[in-house]
Amino acid sequence: MVIGNTMNTVHQTLDYITDNIKKEKDILLGYFALGATELIAIMPFIKKAVKFSITPLINRTKTVGIIFIPGAMVGMLLAGANPINAAEIQIIIMWMILFSSIFSSFFICYLLKKELVKIG
Repeated sequence: MVIGNTMNTVHQTLDYITDNIKKEKDILLGYFALGATELIAIMPFIKKAVKFSITPLINRTKTVGIIFIPGAMVGMLLAGANPINAAEIQIIIMWMILFSSIFSSFFICYLLKKELVKIG
């Protein structure tokens, strides 16, 4: 679950950042004209892309147990587990998905900063 959701988030992040850099090439070049390093110049684009890609995960995490009951929780409830324990496990899984997605999105953008600058 964690790996699958993280891969989707990273894919959305890279799609968004490449499209955004192509559209706003002038802003990127403006950062370089003012003497910014690659990381400083690309950081606003990274922040926007990560925010865009994790928004669905944040919304899903907010509604766990209130609007929908995800698979791990349902499985535990059907197996006869305590509902509080099932909810705790599901919340832990959702937080793992959220934080691994955030970390992976920032990390992949950091690793690809030179390639992302070349796009612009």
